[in-house]
Amino acid sequence: MHRDFKLSKLVNNFVAFQLGWLACALLHNSYAVIVVASLLVWLYFAEPWSKVRMALTVQIAVIGIMMDIALTWLGIYTFDSPYLILPFWLVLLWFLFASTLSVSLRWVLNNSLYSFVGGCIIGPAAYWGGVQFNALAVSSNFDFIWVALAWGVAMVLFGLLHRKQPNDRVIIRQAEEG
Repeated sequence: MHRDFKLSKLVNNFVAFQLGWLACALLHNSYAVIVVASLLVWLYFAEPWSKVRMALTVQIAVIGIMMDIALTWLGIYTFDSPYLILPFWLVLLWFLFASTLSVSLRWVLNNSLYSFVGGCIIGPAAYWGGVQFNALAVSSNFDFIWVALAWGVAMVLFGLLHRKQPNDRVIIRQAEEG
């Protein structure tokens, strides 16, 4: 029973992010904001959220948002939206992604090589998918190299932050025990 419950939490966390990403990629408007905000609220009540996990989620989201702002200012990608910096759906998507890192993607953060390689693959893949759905545009396919490097470095940083948390074992145990 305990193992099934743990697996259920991992699957719920992973599926919630995938649904949020898909909503943002397909809709990239205020409806996407509603979907992602609802998923965040659902995850908050469905999973254990200690103060440490909350702080880590906010730290990771803020770093990711800053990375996207920098890549946007550098002209790596652009958004067709009325927002000056980043669309609000992308800001919320960063919080949703950050919430997956301490649950369903925790295994990636425990190893810097996995973090870097994983970031170099999943980052550009997610943005390429967004381009296919017209959620954003890139000026050149070469720009995905910059996205890959930025994501690789960011994931290593996220892993360092994750491993630095004083109550990391408590978070893991809470997530496993549910």
